[in-house]
Parts: sequence; structure tokens; C-alpha cells
Amino acid sequence: MPKTVTRSAKRIKLFRRIIILFLIYLTFRIVYVQVIPSSSYTNYGRQEQQINVPLPPLRGDIYDRNGQIIAMSVSTKTVVADPKQITDPLNESVKLSQLLNLSQPMVYRQMIQKNQFDYIDKQISLSLAQKVAALNLNGVALIPSAIRVDTSSTLLQSIVGMTDVNGNGISGIEKMYNSTLAGSFGLEELFTSPVGVMPGGMHVVKQVKNGNGLVLSLDQSLQLRIRELLTKQVIATNSLSGTAAVMDVKTGEILAMESVVSMNNLPSTIPSSAVLGQGNGVYVLPTSDPMALTFVYEPGSVMKVTTFSGALERGIITPTTQINIPPYLTLFGYRFADAEAHGNEVLTASQVLQQSSNIGTIEIAEKLGAQTVYNMQSLFGFGHMTPLTFPGESPGILKPLSQWSGTAIGSTPIGQNTGVTVMQLLDAYNAIANGGVYVNPKLVDGFVNSDGTVVKTPPSPTKRLIPAWVDKDLVTMMKGVVSNAGTAPAAAIPGYSVAGKTGTAQVPGNGTGGYLPGKFDATFVGFAPANNPQLTCVVMFQEPTGYYGGSEAGPIFSEIMQYALHLYHIAP
Repeated sequence: MPKTVTRSAKRIKLFRRIIILFLIYLTFRIVYVQVIPSSSYTNYGRQEQQINVPLPPLRGDIYDRNGQIIAMSVSTKTVVADPKQITDPLNESVKLSQLLNLSQPMVYRQMIQKNQFDYIDKQISLSLAQKVAALNLNGVALIPSAIRVDTSSTLLQSIVGMTDVNGNGISGIEKMYNSTLAGSFGLEELFTSPVGVMPGGMHVVKQVKNGNGLVLSLDQSLQLRIRELLTKQVIATNSLSGTAAVMDVKTGEILAMESVVSMNNLPSTIPSSAVLGQGNGVYVLPTSDPMALTFVYEPGSVMKVTTFSGALERGIITPTTQINIPPYLTLFGYRFADAEAHGNEVLTASQVLQQSSNIGTIEIAEKLGAQTVYNMQSLFGFGHMTPLTFPGESPGILKPLSQWSGTAIGSTPIGQNTGVTVMQLLDAYNAIANGGVYVNPKLVDGFVNSDGTVVKTPPSPTKRLIPAWVDKDLVTMMKGVVSNAGTAPAAAIPGYSVAGKTGTAQVPGNGTGGYLPGKFDATFVGFAPANNPQLTCVVMFQEPTGYYGGSEAGPIFSEIMQYALHLYHIAP
């Protein structure tokens, strides 16, 4: 056989083998692509068409004690875009920006991003969302969202707080109970094509769980009345601010807690609609935070009850104990005097409290001792956060004995050298109103489930601070403060017996170590009916022109309590 024929046959066989090997390889690749790794290719294909969209929950509503809504979430829509599905970004951005009143270049940039999912506009109204849907834009979709609405306007905003753009609580009750109110996000898959969401292409992966609601102890009617009275008095007395709060003696429920501030000039950033009142050269505005919990000041004579309660319990005084009151006392070179100049006089312990004698109180404190004076102030809650632990709340200032100067035994018992909040004063006096038993303050009365049922919060914990017999003597002595012979006859309530105490405190200088001349903070705190206390109220004005606690804060205490006692049908 010729060699050429043999060579040709070999080449043909080799060629056939190559063809067979290629076909085997091709068959193997087809099987591999279609069968073995099919899931990865499927996932890749789905990623090209699938958008994972978070579904925000509706935040739980917040109610006042009467069931009126304070804050609620309103359903909205959020406009999103899948740049990979947008076919004409220039034309679509023009239409969308005009409808949403947005910058066209900004919308255009969002539409050409390399991301698969971009927000165009958040939380638009449902009516506007219908107009967006009517545009029928490729790659543009609408997803559920919600916006927080405070139905009480600014009335309770300082307490309820605020949420951020993502619906998270950032202050107040909204922050304290964020996990309860927020709920949990759901997840939805959108399967899209170049012409938009495919039919049947919406699939909920995880269901949304809406947040639970809250029922607060606050009463909007009482809150509004307090705001009106504080506004009126801030204008009348040219005060820097006014703060007041009311508590249920037995339950510790805070029924109202309000504060307002004044300004001599109204900044252009503040709308005139935000002004609560105007006069005497000042504008009165609501505060952005609850000053009853955040503002710290020297309380003055309202602090004296801690020294008196300690002295009564230890037998150092009785209500009728006679005390010699000289014109002044000198401690370590510093002279202490009473508000009104006088010669040598003799007063009973009851009269010392009734007339708010600094000298008499210091004499009692010296017999009681610095350690016990400190212990009694700490026992009543001063220097400690209240059990509310409200965001931004201050524990006040109660200096340890190691930081007391030689004159501290004189200044501390009369409400100097310490810093308190209005809420601490309310809590302390509420304990006296409650027979010497401290009741934890309370702002939340219940939780509202998704089916509308309300689960009441447990009663506030209590603890006894002073014996009942000591408390009874102290209350009797405090009644004299509101008598014609006391420092606060203007705090009296027609038809009701009242017990309380005034505070007229000098304002410390900023870092000077002394006090600002002619500057005082005025406080009155008390409860009614004194023979069977139901409500405790505190009122404080910052640097009023009249400066006395009895004359500046006392009358507003009386008006607030008259309204509250009638509101809750409390008999004299």
C-alpha cells in the first residue's frame, strides 16, 4: 500500500478523534451549564431583575390618659429607582423632578447610578404617589413608608420627643420606648423588566410587624391650661422661663409637665405661629425639652423641709419648740440673715418654717449635723436621677461632705450650694403628701397592642422615707406657709386646705463663686387638699422681677390647682 494512502488514513482518524473529543467536551459543557451549576446562574439572573425593598412598619400611636392621640404614623409612599431598568433617564428625570418639585440634575444623577436601588424621594403623600404612578416611568417604583405626625402640635412635643427621617426615636418618649413603638421591618422582592415591575413580580419575603402604642399619664387639657398660665405670668413678671408640673399623689402619675421661655427678640428662623404670647417687650415660646427634668437651679427655701423632717424624727424639735432668732449668724466670716431684717426674736419651729427663717433653719441644721443634713437631702432624691431616667434628665447637684466648705452647714440646709430639678422637688413633696412614702414618678400608663387592647403598666414602686408621725407634724407645719402669717397666702385655694413651701433663691454667678445682684428664682411647691392630699404641684419662674416664691409662683400654683381639682372632681 502506498505511503501516501497510509498517511491520509492516519490524518482522517486523527481528525475524527478531535471531532469526537470536541463533541464530548461540548456535550459535557452543555450538561454542566444547564444542570450542575444551574442554581448559581439562576441566582445571577434573578439579581439582574430582582430588587429587595425594605418595608417600614407603622410606628405605634401615642395617646394621652383620655385616649386622645398625641402622635401617630401616617402612611406615605417612597419613590425608588432601579437605574439598570431605566431606559431614558433624561426624560424621566425631567418629568419626575417637576412633579416632586426636586432638582432635575439630582434626580438624573440618582437614575444613572450604578446601584440597583436608589431613593428618589421619601415619604410623599398618597395623592402625590398616584400622580407618580400615572407617569408609568420605566425603572421607577413606589414602596410603602410612613411619616410621624404630632397631633398636639407643640403642646407635648418636649415630652413626647421626635423621630428622625428613618422613623427612629431621637428624643423624649419616642426615644425611651423606641423598641416598643418602632415595630420591625418587612422585606419585599420586586422582579422587574425594562418595562417596569413584572406582572406578579411582587413577593413579600418577611411580613411587617407594626409597633405597639403607648398611653401616657398626661392630660392635654391640664397641660394646655398650665401653658396658658405660665405664658401669662412670664409676660407679667418678665421671667426668663416658667415651669410647672402636677402629679397624682397616690399613683405617681405625672398629669402635666410644661415649660415656656421668653425672648426679647424673635429670630427670623422662628415663625410667628410658634409664639404663645407677647407683651412687656418679650415673646413667649414653648421649650424644645422638658425643663422640669433638664434645668438645674439652686432651689432656696423649698429645700428646708428635708432638715425639718430629719430634726422632727430625731427629737431635736417639735412643732412648738421655741428657737431664739438673732438678727444674723456668722459662719467662717460669712453672714447669714433672713429675708426681712429684724432684731432678736423667739419663734416656734412651726413659725420658723412658716416665715422661712434662714437663721432658725441653720440653727436646727447645726444641731442635726452636716452628715444627717446631707443624708436627708439624698434620701428625698436630690443628687440622683429620678426613676423616670428621661433622656437628657439631670441628677442635679448634691455635693458630698468631702466637698463641703465651712459655711456649707449654713448654705446647704437653706437651699444654696445644691442644684435640683423641678421634677425632683415634685417627687420629694409628693412623698410628704403621701404620708412620708415616696412613689416613683410615672409617665406611661399602658401599652396598646396591635388589636387595640391596652395592657396597664404595673403600679409605681414605693418606699417609706420618714415615719408617718413625722410626716403628719410636717404637713401641719406646712399649712402655716399658706396662711396670712406665712410666706405664700397667695397660694391658697378657695374652699381647700393647702400645704406647701416657698423658695426664693439667689442666682449663682457664672463661675464667679458669688451671686448675681438682684437676680432670684421663685418657686412654690405644695399639695391639696392638705387633710387628704390628692394632687401635688410645683411652679418655678426663672428670674422674675418680683422674685419672691410666694408672690410670683404662689398665685399660679393656686390657679393650676383650682383647675386640676375641679377637672378631676376632687372634693375639698
